Amino acid sequence: MSQFLAEFDGIDELRGVLVLGATNRLDMLDTAVLRPGRFDDIVEMMMPDQADREAIFAVHLRQKPMAKEIQTVTLAGKTEGFSGADIAAVVRKAAMTAVRRAVKTWKRERRENRTSSSSVRIWRTHWKKFAGDGVSMGIYLFCLTPAVPRPEFAGTGIDGEHPLFVEVIGDVAAVLAEVNIEDFVGPESQEKMEDLKWVAPRALCHEEVILTVMEQCPVLPVRFGTVFSSMEALAAPLRGHGETLAKFFP
Repeated sequence: MSQFLAEFDGIDELRGVLVLGATNRLDMLDTAVLRPGRFDDIVEMMMPDQADREAIFAVHLRQKPMAKEIQTVTLAGKTEGFSGADIAAVVRKAAMTAVRRAVKTWKRERRENRTSSSSVRIWRTHWKKFAGDGVSMGIYLFCLTPAVPRPEFAGTGIDGEHPLFVEVIGDVAAVLAEVNIEDFVGPESQEKMEDLKWVAPRALCHEEVILTVMEQCPVLPVRFGTVFSSMEALAAPLRGHGETLAKFFP
């Protein structure tokens, strides 16, 4: 410390020289470093707020393929207390998770001599491990359709919050939305499923989505409350029985 202070103060007076330092442990600095004439002007940089985190996410996600339901405002809301470096690490880890899973899919389809229909996209389920998301999200399945032509429509899932989307898996396309998986398999799920006020609007939405898709293409409906823990859990049985399922469509 003595050598540092000697170098800092110097022998000759320096003009036009500005010395900047940074630390995340101000409490551990020697008071001699902070006396007037040294680091005497302290500017505290606060952690990013909601708007700052949204902007940071937007920068780091700019060149990354995202699923439609991923929104920076949602990610920012679930990363309170994260620094810019923390957010960059979260994005990087989520992207690598998506890449690893896509590579596994491509390898499996190649072994089966199938043309790959998968693409690398970052889903919300890829964030849960890294962004501290307290809600366990699952994939809700409404119905299956032929992979071609792929239906196009807008709307939200049974919770009225998460958007509908279509994912082509092998020979079929699945109409999906994200949901809180604990609504269907958690400790309170039985009580909710017995509550008509809770079930009725969601069951009606389930039926309306299927009817909307039927206006565009043939449909294989799925029973209300069919939820998967991840895209991988959904994709595995569809790939295994894709050819059989495709026979249901004219």
